[in-house]
Amino acid sequence: MPFRITVLKRTAFADLIEEYAADDRKPTYGPCKRFADGQTFEVRGGVPPADFCARAWASIFGDLAVVELGGNAPWINRKNTMITCCNDGLTPVVFRIERLES
Repeated sequence: MPFRITVLKRTAFADLIEEYAADDRKPTYGPCKRFADGQTFEVRGGVPPADFCARAWASIFGDLAVVELGGNAPWINRKNTMITCCNDGLTPVVFRIERLES
């Protein structure tokens, strides 16, 4: 079954970065550089797209499986759709997962 993953929003929590990031890494932190807002990926068969961040894939895979199996989240107002995110606590990325009709 085909899916589309869309990057909805990238963010960085400056207060958390200031408190928890290693001093020598702080200047490099900002919204995730692996993705761009609005970027889309087509997925088939649960295989991550080429160059998709492994940490992000691991974070969203459970929600992808819910949509793949026909589940819907009652808190989302669109069928066949899930809003999920990478679990990086300093610079998370929010994704929309959509099951596409074949």
